[in-house]
Amino acid sequence: MVHVQDSSHDHMYTQDKMARNLGVGNVGEAFFRHWFETNIIPKNPRVSLRQFGYNPDGIVVGHEKVEMLKSLRESPDFAVFDSTSGEDGKLLAGVSVNTQHSLFTMQQARAPWLCWTCGRKVQQECFDKKIGNLWYNEYNIINDYRGFVDLFGSEVLLVTIVATWFKTVYDKTVEEHLEAAALRYIKSGMPAAGASEDQELTRFMDLLLRMGGRSKGAPRKFELLWIPYSEVRSGHIPHSIAGAPVSRGLPRRVVCIDGKSAQKEDGFAPFVASLVSH
Repeated sequence: MVHVQDSSHDHMYTQDKMARNLGVGNVGEAFFRHWFETNIIPKNPRVSLRQFGYNPDGIVVGHEKVEMLKSLRESPDFAVFDSTSGEDGKLLAGVSVNTQHSLFTMQQARAPWLCWTCGRKVQQECFDKKIGNLWYNEYNIINDYRGFVDLFGSEVLLVTIVATWFKTVYDKTVEEHLEAAALRYIKSGMPAAGASEDQELTRFMDLLLRMGGRSKGAPRKFELLWIPYSEVRSGHIPHSIAGAPVSRGLPRRVVCIDGKSAQKEDGFAPFVASLVSH
């Protein structure tokens, strides 16, 4: 998610830029849903994934979104449930899905005065591109996820998918008018076996999962990294503040974490299993 402070204009996106960023984010959420249902549920059949964020009906921008973010504490994009526990299942964890084209260094930051006072004391290594960072919106870290943890007493898993193709898939989705199909998948997954074929959804999933061009048909390449929010909140994982680019105004403040502090894809299923066992 992107937080915009309309009242102060400290940092902001134009509406077109914000809508595009949120649309690219929808592509990332859809990809995570497929990854989770393909890689996690078969190993942990008791769990289910539900869309659980601020944005169940599509893209919300401008002042309406600002007011929503201030009041809503169910802000992670998804939640993992133990589907065998009670009528609605037991909420095990929230999941926030972020997308990055690559790991960030000081060259991508727009606030070097923050980077050069970095509390992690890694300025030169970052400048020399020896360190690659994950960025999370500061507002989410200090407000949204804290509220979610306090309300539900559960962990939030900060998932970052690093890939170069998110914007390309989003552009094709818009070009072929598949935005509604993407949202249907984010909210509900694939239709049950035997349901009538959803041709738009089938096309969107083909764009989402398979490469085009010379590598047409090959699975899309990506790296999935994740961090328990509690380790950021407690300070166990070192982090600093950097400034991310915006369309106009001051840089957007982001929590900057060394990518090496994140856990790899193969550790996600065992972690979910540990949540179920509790």
